[in-house]
Amino acid sequence: MKDTYDRGYKSLFSHVELLKELLESFVSEPWVQDVDYHSAELVNTSFISPHYRKTESDLIWKLPLQQGTVLYIYILLEFQSTVDYLMSFRLLRYIVDFYSSLLKSSPDLKRFPPVFPLVLYNGEGQWTAPLSFSELVEKAGSRRYIPAFTYYKVAVNEIPREELVNIKNLVSTLFLMETLNPEDLASTIGRLVSILEKEQGELIKEITRWLYQILGNRAPELVTEATAQLTEVPGMLEANIERWKEEIYQQGLQQGLEQGVKRGVKKGVQRGWQQGLQQGIHQGIQQGARQAMLETARKLKARGVANEEIIDITGLSRAEIEAL
Repeated sequence: MKDTYDRGYKSLFSHVELLKELLESFVSEPWVQDVDYHSAELVNTSFISPHYRKTESDLIWKLPLQQGTVLYIYILLEFQSTVDYLMSFRLLRYIVDFYSSLLKSSPDLKRFPPVFPLVLYNGEGQWTAPLSFSELVEKAGSRRYIPAFTYYKVAVNEIPREELVNIKNLVSTLFLMETLNPEDLASTIGRLVSILEKEQGELIKEITRWLYQILGNRAPELVTEATAQLTEVPGMLEANIERWKEEIYQQGLQQGLEQGVKRGVKKGVQRGWQQGLQQGIHQGIQQGARQAMLETARKLKARGVANEEIIDITGLSRAEIEAL
């Protein structure tokens, strides 16, 4: 699921419209206002080693500036559950590899174009890695000979929700959806639909596919009626949330019953092959069913479902749920 999710995000930011919103809304650099987005080009990242190519989600855009110069932006989409403390070293290697690829294609190159390294982080934990490579080097000797390399970080979980609400563009809405609990997403879908009504069909298709992915439902192979498909998203969201709750319930119940039967058989064998087996299985199923309810409640609670809904779904007491 993670790889699919990463590819979905990579597809989204392969659209110049979303790149423009990302830079203008979340990157505080003066050159952002000088970019000629109509002439922006997506660059092949084949220079990255095969090992990293299988594990990274990355994009390189070639951005012409209004004064006639060119700037490249390297975007690393980082959704790992743990923060890579050596991120600045990784990015430094990537940029050196990129410059090597430029030099290979243009042997007479004397000056390299600037590259802006941007990490878009969407993990759960706080970003704790140093932004500067020099922080990874011991402070012995002369500091002037240490590479002065720094990357720019956009951590979705560090952006205040009020800021995301006030920006009111497509990227901020996507980021906002990432910070909400599943049952709160319905209120954001209407905002997303109203924004997308102004966009082009291909981008609408990408957003629709991404929505299917985060809702755990496979997008159609070919979304033909993109706008019509999008208007169905609010209902789809509500249906998927209910389906998601039911799947968690059924999965937990099935696991609990299987465990209960196994325990019951074991107890039955220990007590005697007939009556003991029957009693053991019955007790095991009861214990398994209760364990299933507890496991279901634990998963729903982790997803942010309100305690009242968990009580209604599982039949457990408030004290049992609060103790989880």
